[in-house]
Amino acid sequence: NTATDCASIKVLCPMSCLHSLSSSPQSISLQRMLASLGEDDAVLLMADGVYCCDQLAATKVPVYVIAEDADARGVVHTMKAINYQDMVELVITHAKQISWG
Repeated sequence: NTATDCASIKVLCPMSCLHSLSSSPQSISLQRMLASLGEDDAVLLMADGVYCCDQLAATKVPVYVIAEDADARGVVHTMKAINYQDMVELVITHAKQISWG
């Protein structure tokens, strides 16, 4: 039953949003994402988005990086490294998700 399944999912904050970024720092998506971040939001860097670690180091929201993507690109970072299973957990703990190409 879908209603029962959805009721069991815990949401961190009803207005929280997970912002997923998969494009390089040269993309306009990074600037748009930064301008739209709320205090209860979080950022997930994946694919070429892992190249944005330096630009997000001073941000006040949690930033997560797919470890496999960072390792494949040789990106060294201080963000919270997660795997794809952790990513699924992260997605279901946020009320909304926005994917920034």
